[in-house]
Amino acid sequence: MKENRGGAEQKRKTRSDKKVAVAPNISDNYRVWIHRLARRLEIPEGEVGTKLVKAALDDEKCIEFFRTYFHRSYRIHENHIMYPLFKPANIYDYLDMDMDTDRHSRFKLKFSKSIAEQLTEFQIALGISFFAHGVKALLEYSLSEPRIIQKVVPGVEFPEPKKTLSSENVNINPNPNVWSIFK
Repeated sequence: MKENRGGAEQKRKTRSDKKVAVAPNISDNYRVWIHRLARRLEIPEGEVGTKLVKAALDDEKCIEFFRTYFHRSYRIHENHIMYPLFKPANIYDYLDMDMDTDRHSRFKLKFSKSIAEQLTEFQIALGISFFAHGVKALLEYSLSEPRIIQKVVPGVEFPEPKKTLSSENVNINPNPNVWSIFK
């Protein structure tokens, strides 16, 4: 509340384009990937995370993947609705896969109201009670799919892992930039 000069209280106006904040709990390994992508794009990490989630929402293969977890129908586009399967899987089996092995922390993201409404519909379709869990599912899926990362950060190369026949043939440091996903 804000007081006027006359002592009357006025309620502050909210912006019409105010963003919706969400902070999903993600693995530190995913945070490192987001940090590297942010350095590549030269934008903040939160914006990279937002772009990844938007790209996952627009990707039909991503929605098709999550269809196995849907408890309710989900509208992708105006005339395209995905209906759930008869016996949907538990989404928490997908979300809790790495909870015991890695460290986790909150990752702050902000979405426009229209994207937040889409995310809310996605959350309802999954049958989960927390907005952040739906965002976490999309963010982790987008970081595991090279085609979605290519949409957000064009030019990123994903080298194929090399298999060795024996441990004798392993070179200790074949490439000093082996930690990086970028060439």
